[in-house]
Amino acid sequence: MKILFYFFLPAFFSYILINNFLRWDNVKEKLNYKNRRVKTAGGIVMVLTTLLMSLISLLWNYQEDTVFIIISVACMGFIGFLDDMFGNSRAKGFRGHFNLLLKGEISTGALKAFTGLVTSAAVVFMRGYASFLQLATDTLMITFAINSLNILDLRPGRVCKFFLLFMTILAVYDIYMGPVKSFYHFLPIFVSTAVFFYYDLREYVMMGDTGSNVLGICFGLSMAWILPLEYKIIMAVFLFGLNVAAEKLSLSVIIQKVRLLRLIDDMGRRP
Repeated sequence: MKILFYFFLPAFFSYILINNFLRWDNVKEKLNYKNRRVKTAGGIVMVLTTLLMSLISLLWNYQEDTVFIIISVACMGFIGFLDDMFGNSRAKGFRGHFNLLLKGEISTGALKAFTGLVTSAAVVFMRGYASFLQLATDTLMITFAINSLNILDLRPGRVCKFFLLFMTILAVYDIYMGPVKSFYHFLPIFVSTAVFFYYDLREYVMMGDTGSNVLGICFGLSMAWILPLEYKIIMAVFLFGLNVAAEKLSLSVIIQKVRLLRLIDDMGRRP
């Protein structure tokens, strides 16, 4: 029964949603890196699938962690969709959005960053923490994870590859090391991302910030719930460094210069 719920139902819902999404009228389109017009905000498929499966799971087994996932996905999905629909490209990175704030303008990017920080802090606080160090580490790590997946979303399939790879590693770690299994809470969005992956790679649809924000917070939550504190500190520092590097350097250029990263990045992509 659990296999049906956590694997087949999310896959079925995602498949139905993505194929209907591609047929909807008036879906906003954006130019991708090849100047092809592609429907955006396709991440709404992952948002709806995750919310639906989480709500259904509450009907027979109420768990606070499921509620936290619903709150996180709903908040970041909404603000990401807002950015996809109404955002502009006048400001890039934290510096650009901060400069707009100094001029009295609130960009959707600034709202996204603020929502990510507040949502991360609220979920960590509500779930409970052993020390202030854990509270600060988890909050910052989740916040940096959200923005990290957002800045990686510049090529088809890149974010899906990152998310599926690292979530698999976390699941394996949780199975063999964790006394309490937390990974199954993230199976609906993992399966939904796997379905979406094909359409993303073939450039049928972009996930947009709607998807990357939600994958980012789920990636951050999974680390916060599964990893020991020392590993979380390492990941927080790594993700912070990735965010700082993206302010000054092009991650796509770096990836293209490193052969292994280039091979992984290009794998399965439409020519």
